[in-house]
Amino acid sequence: MTETVPQVGVEVRRPGGLLLIALVPLAAFMGLAHLTVDGSAGAMTAAQVDARALPWMVVAVLWIAPVMLAAFAFRAIGGRMVRLPAAMGIGLSVAYVAAQAGVVWIDQAERLADSSLLPLAILLSLLAWWAVDVAAVLTCLRLAKNSRTALVIGVLTAVFLVLEVAIYLPALIGGQKLVDTVGLPPMVLPVLWAVLGWSLRRRGSRLHGR
Repeated sequence: MTETVPQVGVEVRRPGGLLLIALVPLAAFMGLAHLTVDGSAGAMTAAQVDARALPWMVVAVLWIAPVMLAAFAFRAIGGRMVRLPAAMGIGLSVAYVAAQAGVVWIDQAERLADSSLLPLAILLSLLAWWAVDVAAVLTCLRLAKNSRTALVIGVLTAVFLVLEVAIYLPALIGGQKLVDTVGLPPMVLPVLWAVLGWSLRRRGSRLHGR
């Protein structure tokens, strides 16, 4: 059976394109991330961070750019329920970049392990990704009647979100340090969302109105 997107209402090709474009900063991040960390991030000294200030900020922006692009895309096609988590994702992404700038240019800690701003940046990053995860799931639920691809992407995103929260929960409630906690690789999500974007662009141009 061929998947279709109803040809009335909200235009979906442009948001679908944003989901595809989000792969570009993801690829750039994966190629450049090694420039910012020398061994263990927590063991890096202030001098080492200062020496990497520009690549550090470039990588921080690349890390969060897929979140912002996806948030704008999901806000455009997800309806009213998606507006709040999408807006939260955008706001938290901006706050994350600001916190990373603080790590580089404001924080006075001798080592990153002692930084107060790095855990804040990590927390803001997690919350930004999770907010857009919610926006993605809600958007996929809206599309699910017309797209099996959207249904699969929504389920996989929801499973990823639940596992991520479970992994980071001990650190969030104080049992561990955020800087020492390693979760699932979130770069999987933009790949899933790009599949959705490709499907939207290929299957139809418009979606039922809000």
